[in-house]
Amino acid sequence: MRIVVLFIAALVIAGGAGFYLYLEMQAGAAAAEAQAVVEAPKLQQVYVPVAELSPGSILKPEHLGRAPLEDAAITPEMVVAGAEGDKLLVGSVARQVLPKGVPIARSAVVQPGDRGFLAAVLPQGKRAISIPITEVAGISGLILPGDRVDIILTYSLAGEAIEATREVRASETVMSNIRVLALDQRLHQTTVAADGKPLADAPPLARTATLQVSPREAEMITLATSLGELSLVLNSVHDGGQGVEDAADAALGAEAEPRHMTLDSDVTSLLLQTGPAPVVEAAAPLADQILRIQIVRGATSGAIELGEQVVAAAPELEAAGDLPAE
Repeated sequence: MRIVVLFIAALVIAGGAGFYLYLEMQAGAAAAEAQAVVEAPKLQQVYVPVAELSPGSILKPEHLGRAPLEDAAITPEMVVAGAEGDKLLVGSVARQVLPKGVPIARSAVVQPGDRGFLAAVLPQGKRAISIPITEVAGISGLILPGDRVDIILTYSLAGEAIEATREVRASETVMSNIRVLALDQRLHQTTVAADGKPLADAPPLARTATLQVSPREAEMITLATSLGELSLVLNSVHDGGQGVEDAADAALGAEAEPRHMTLDSDVTSLLLQTGPAPVVEAAAPLADQILRIQIVRGATSGAIELGEQVVAAAPELEAAGDLPAE
């Protein structure tokens, strides 16, 4: 009996020790898990380009991607993803090449209004020039930054200057495939307000257009503004882009070909009319004419009318010079 009691007591002691050991093991695992959670690095999203961007590129929402980084790896130069970062980058211009997937540095972009913003937009060798436009010349506000346009000059010449009897008006395309950099001070089409909500009203119609040109084109446009009125003609996106512009620059360096000019008389034929043309009556055939011969004899004179009787003899009379002059 005593042996049974001792055996039961041993079992109780062993079970208690096992249960205590189990509790200790559970507590240790929970403490280790909690420590691992505390020590796990925190990650934040930073903005990166989804594709490589060249200098002068205007950053748009579709250009921006996100990459996770640990807090310890984030520097003040990086732009943390969020409303503030989005507002900072969208509409800014790349100062340098922005590699794909590399966090965008604040110093690598320039914001609208900052010093040197427009200069960062211009490619090497290009210039920026502004021209005044009206609602009609700017196609009712449908031209946007980034579009390509032709420039038409409309002017008039005094009649004395071109030895004409009236003033002549003409128009011609002086520039082709010119890139629009900005309208007024807008370098991109604004579709959202500062709070991120869509704009209820369209932006106001621009009064100036800033164009990307070569130095030679800048001189020509400056002179054209003083000669007459300039109008913009929107190009199709299927006409090409930078390649066509480079070809135009090469043509400017070569011998210039004569451009087509449209005159006011090409628009309306009324300017060609100078009055009714004179009516010239054809002389009647000799056979239908009545010949009148004046005969003078001393103090007396008379006249003889010859009609059909001279028809047969007319060729001989004309050859002999006997017919009177008309």
